[in-house]
Amino acid sequence: MPYSIDYKNKCIYKKKSDGSRGEKVGCTKGNIKDYIAAVQIHAESKTTKMKLKKKSLREMLDNPEQIKPIAGALSQIYAVQKPYSGCELTSLVKPIDPLLGIGAGHSIVPDEIHAVFADEDLANDIANDLFEKHMKAESALEEKKEATTKKVKSALDMLESKRKEHMDMVKEDPKNASKHRDQIAVVTEKIDDLMTKLEKIEKSKKQIVKEDDKKKKTKK
Repeated sequence: MPYSIDYKNKCIYKKKSDGSRGEKVGCTKGNIKDYIAAVQIHAESKTTKMKLKKKSLREMLDNPEQIKPIAGALSQIYAVQKPYSGCELTSLVKPIDPLLGIGAGHSIVPDEIHAVFADEDLANDIANDLFEKHMKAESALEEKKEATTKKVKSALDMLESKRKEHMDMVKEDPKNASKHRDQIAVVTEKIDDLMTKLEKIEKSKKQIVKEDDKKKKTKK
């Protein structure tokens, strides 16, 4: 038996190749002989199972034509795609042949996949949840853009008023126009920056169409 026995402390250790004591297997408070027998039976059972498993695997490899499909094997799985700008709920679930894998028959790549499921209903539920969160985030972003637009327009009105004020002063006192020229230039630069920002915001705005609204249009 490849074990070293400590009868005094009722412990069993693995025996190294050189005969010295190795890793502790365990200890007992009961009868040490019964414990030794139990450890030995367990080791023999484990060895037998490993031999049977290897034998079964060898037989399968030697006779591949005899391998039968496992009951419940998946013929199709469902990939849930991460929501993206302009996506629709119906486009987020992609049926996939497990043998071909992701990328076969469609343009999505692994980085675009949220998760893969064996159950289609579960995949649809997950996609629906992701889509709702995505649409809420999109709506919140558009609301933020609208609020920023109002602030920018208000700032532009204030700067235009300030520039006009300096222009009027120049007209009233042309001799001292140089005093206002620098201020006019500073204000004009700020106006240009805000106009550029306003243009970018307006170009990035998207019309958010809710799923309920899409259904109403389809019915009409």
